[in-house]
Amino acid sequence: MHDDARHLLIGVQHNEGQGGQLRFEGWEIVDVSKIKVRLKAEFQASNKDMYRHETVVLKSAEKSPSAE
Repeated sequence: MHDDARHLLIGVQHNEGQGGQLRFEGWEIVDVSKIKVRLKAEFQASNKDMYRHETVVLKSAEKSPSAE
C-alpha cells in the first residue's frame, strides 16, 4: 500500500421474495477502521496458486493411456 484510504463496507439486508427474487429491505455503510478485530491466521491459496510449476517439489509419473 502506498496511501491511506477510507475503507467502507456496504451491507445489504435482503430476503427471498415471491418467485425466488431477492427483496432488498435495507442497507448500512460501515467504517471498517472502527471494527475491533482478532487475528485469525490461516493459509489461503487457490489450486492455481499452490500447483504452479515452481512450487511443485515432486510429482507422480504420468499415466499412459493403456494403463487405464
